[in-house]
Amino acid sequence: MILNCLKNWEVYQVSKSFSYYRDLAGVRKEISIKHLRKTYISWINSINSESPHILTGHSSKLLLSNYYINPLILGSQELILAQTRITKSLL
Repeated sequence: MILNCLKNWEVYQVSKSFSYYRDLAGVRKEISIKHLRKTYISWINSINSESPHILTGHSSKLLLSNYYINPLILGSQELILAQTRITKSLL
């Protein structure tokens, strides 16, 4: 019971802190801590697609790809290819 109350308190504090700094930075209210988490996991995946499940503690890569990985964030290899195409088109 005490552990559950402590966890709820921590979740509350993280949520309140995020809201405070989000508002201070002038970020839209529609952006939540869920979006921050999803973006972070997606960026980690774009650098190394083997590590996000280790960092998040999820056992399934399928779960991550279905719910946490944003496919609009390019992987590092895709980003290099896109930059190469842009550079070549400017020559």
